[in-house]
Amino acid sequence: MLTMGMNDEEAKFLLNVLERYNSHLEIEIIRTHHREFREALKERDNILKTLIDRLKKLMG
Repeated sequence: MLTMGMNDEEAKFLLNVLERYNSHLEIEIIRTHHREFREALKERDNILKTLIDRLKKLMG
């Protein structure tokens, strides 16, 4: 398991970056016509959403 410490400001910044990337990724998924690439993007989206949820829980 990998761990990393960060302060509240860093955590908020990271959450903001992840959420912005997530919104761009969702648009890319919609615009992608190649099925295999779209599925890979959806898998990345699921991982990203999991990370966002975990970070939000840690921030309380």
